[in-house]
Amino acid sequence: MGKQLEWRSTIPVVQPWNAVGDALEGWLISKLSTPGPGDQLRGEYILDTADGVRLVFGTAKIDQGLDRVDEGRYIRITYLGEEETRRGYKVKLFNVEVASGDAVNTETGELIGY
Repeated sequence: MGKQLEWRSTIPVVQPWNAVGDALEGWLISKLSTPGPGDQLRGEYILDTADGVRLVFGTAKIDQGLDRVDEGRYIRITYLGEEETRRGYKVKLFNVEVASGDAVNTETGELIGY
């Protein structure tokens, strides 16, 4: 008998950002721009993580951080909290990091060098 198949959903789960320090890391598999609120374009990013496929909606900081990152890179997004703008709006702050050196393949657990 052959190897038993393992199944994983390809339908992304929207990533919530509930608490300062919440982080998500995984392989950036897709970058899209779609109409958001008020017909402004916003980024939509699909990450393949250890917990499954996640959808991250862009913010100014996430879009800036991922603008020059190629699909296929291993990244981490960390929620840093909120800040009030001079006009009184609240904006969410994020840090976006790209892995260098070794990263872990979320499928096999093996290290992959860059």
